[in-house]
Amino acid sequence: MAQIGECRNLILKGNLTTPLLGTLLSSFRHLETLRISDNNLGDNGATALANALPRVPTLQGLYLADNDFGDNGVVALAGALPQLPRLQTLHLHHSNLGNNDAAALAVALPQLPELHTLVLADNYIRYDGAFALANALPHTPALQTLNLSDNRIENHGAIALAHALPQADTRVLYLTGNPCLTEV
Repeated sequence: MAQIGECRNLILKGNLTTPLLGTLLSSFRHLETLRISDNNLGDNGATALANALPRVPTLQGLYLADNDFGDNGVVALAGALPQLPRLQTLHLHHSNLGNNDAAALAVALPQLPELHTLVLADNYIRYDGAFALANALPHTPALQTLNLSDNRIENHGAIALAHALPQADTRVLYLTGNPCLTEV
């Protein structure tokens, strides 16, 4: 029987309490995939997670869907992401992200050399957030897929992203459900 520290995938859905995060993650030395969804982590939970993430440098997939992060939660997470050099996939869809969160993530992106998929769908990102992400794209060589569906991105944000694509290796950009696709 494998010991808990040898576990490679961990799914925590609903009802996770913030004080458990640090203790729990320090038990998983070889964790590759962490799925924490439907927990409404908020600022405190996101900060606790950010403080715990450096304990799992083997993490390759981080799925944080359906968490209602507060104003500072994603900023704290973005500060911890560069300590995850093997991170390949980051999902933050339906987590109440806005422009400041997108800008904080944009600062972290160039420091994630293996990140190939970033999902920020179904949030509240507008032009400023799209513009910050567009500026980061040329500096994220591994990023293949960026999903910004169902945000609030209008024409100017979509144009900024489109201008950044030729300078980046991003192959797939999802913008469905944004106002930019309905404006004339």
